[in-house]
Amino acid sequence: VLVTGITGSGKSTALAAMIQHLNEHRHANVITIEDPIEFLHRDLKATVQAYQRGWRQYDDGLVAPPSSLPGLSATRAARLRQAYYLSVNVVKASEDKTFPGAVVAGLASPWGQAVSAGTLQSGKAPYFGSYREVFSRDLYEAFTALLTAGDLDTARATTRFLFERQQLADGRLPRNSLLNGQGAPDTGGDQLDETAYPILMALQSGLGGDAALYRDHVRKAADFVVAHGPAFGSERWEEQSGYSPSTIAAEIAGLVAAGRIAGQQGDPDRAKLYLATADHFQRSIKGWTVTTSGPYAARYFLRLSKTGNPNAGTSYGLGNGGPTADERTVVDGGFQELTRLGILPAGDADVQASLPVLDATLQRTTPTGPGWYRYGTATAGSEDGYGDCHVADPTDCPVEGQPWPTSNAGSGHLWPVLAGERAEQQLQTGDSARAAALLDTMDRSASGVGLVPEQVWEDPAVPAAAFGSDPATASIGFAPGRPAGSAGPLTWAQAQLARLTLSLGAGRPVEQPGAVQHLGVRPPAQR
Repeated sequence: VLVTGITGSGKSTALAAMIQHLNEHRHANVITIEDPIEFLHRDLKATVQAYQRGWRQYDDGLVAPPSSLPGLSATRAARLRQAYYLSVNVVKASEDKTFPGAVVAGLASPWGQAVSAGTLQSGKAPYFGSYREVFSRDLYEAFTALLTAGDLDTARATTRFLFERQQLADGRLPRNSLLNGQGAPDTGGDQLDETAYPILMALQSGLGGDAALYRDHVRKAADFVVAHGPAFGSERWEEQSGYSPSTIAAEIAGLVAAGRIAGQQGDPDRAKLYLATADHFQRSIKGWTVTTSGPYAARYFLRLSKTGNPNAGTSYGLGNGGPTADERTVVDGGFQELTRLGILPAGDADVQASLPVLDATLQRTTPTGPGWYRYGTATAGSEDGYGDCHVADPTDCPVEGQPWPTSNAGSGHLWPVLAGERAEQQLQTGDSARAAALLDTMDRSASGVGLVPEQVWEDPAVPAAAFGSDPATASIGFAPGRPAGSAGPLTWAQAQLARLTLSLGAGRPVEQPGAVQHLGVRPPAQR
């Protein structure tokens, strides 16, 4: 605590007030202080030791990671144990210290070096979307790490933050918010997975018995999903509308959770409605998103279908300078959410048919291991325009290595979280060795002490621009398999690494909601 501009007894009073506030909102990395005067005279070394002791105590309360991992050396397994604790610590440290549960999407502002604070917009400093905001979907991912690692208090705090601070009056959750739950300058648009996930969080964190939370929040969110699903707003990459496997998977899981909570709360009519809607979505998901007329295989999941007819061949622009393509040629890994959440079995025939298509289309190999693009077609290079420019890609970006925000057209690169997503699918089909290898890839692509980035560079190395170059176009330097210029760490990525580590120890995805499987959502009819 630093108090400046106050002298004499006023300083002691102000410091005491701050310390009281901190003690009342205690976190793992906040020191409890009884005597403010004693604190002012405390040796710096003792203060540092107290801070470190707080984190050690926090780690001592976490679920321990496995001591060995299939197919990996003892040295690498030991390194990944450290990466597990670091990852949970990053997630916890990403929680605001004033508003419990407000875990931000990332501690970084991606490409912040490229945006000049001196160029005013409407008389104000420019705002470029920092990741130091709360996104419901990213907070769900952080929640999974906290819950499975044993930090139930923070997991519950994240759930309450979304419902009690961020949720809008009609039940939906906004795209994102500031740390106090109020609208952020870059919020806007609807994403149904962001409204559905908090319901699942409420069930999994044991808050389903809270009558007020159900009456004032959970019920409203579930009603909104029922009224607007399955296709409303944009999907998880925030760039396209349509029938998305990943979004609909979240809706199904959220509605099953809502049905279970409604039953606990003595609301049988809504329980039936929520479960019936989840059942309808689950039975229909393949009819909406599995094409039988695409170029890659006889049947496979699309990234999305624009109208719910996956054979229509509707074309759309991929955005961020990307090309226009037939929807049947655009794939992503979002269908794996259907197995992770227990909606489809991991061995489902259409899931298995889609995995080779996903790998052939979007997988690339780097010196640190394989990685996947967010989405794209079989065309060479990245067709995702969200990332540092690689001119050779089929996206409309002008200068090699140029940061994305100065043109809003670049080249998206490999996302480590997608290696974790692929690993969870492999784990469910018994290929634990490949799952462990992908976990190892996530760690090898990290920076510094193990901070997992949003994106990893997969193209030929690009040197850093000369000192004095214009930051708006200057490359910061990239090497294959190493972090690109977007956010690092990404909270979602650290959470994925943590939960995947525990899943490898358990032999299954530890965050998979049992309620989805145990309530017997039925196998969908083949089209």
